Amino acid sequence: MSSLRYVQGPVQTRNAGMLRNSVSGIRATYETDPEVIAAARAAKGITPRSFPADEIVTRLLRAMAEEGEALLAEGIAARASDIDLVMINGYGFPAHKGGPMFIAADGSR
Repeated sequence: MSSLRYVQGPVQTRNAGMLRNSVSGIRATYETDPEVIAAARAAKGITPRSFPADEIVTRLLRAMAEEGEALLAEGIAARASDIDLVMINGYGFPAHKGGPMFIAADGSR
């Protein structure tokens, strides 16, 4: 996978105003500037497109499985099932799916 596609260097934003938070006081909010995004896309020749939900899920699962493989290769995790247990119990991955490592090994996605 490539790293940042749209903007190289610091992300350019504009101040979208100030909001008062009753707990922490004043907090600044920011939004991305559509003109900055459009210029960066044009400079790289990128045309925006929609992604179907199943493609998004497949890409996310692939990224999780690749990171899991890196954990195994570095010896941080002993077994793929250990990674799945952490993802299910620690991060809320749906237990009935078996975990990202299980899905990658199963080839069902």
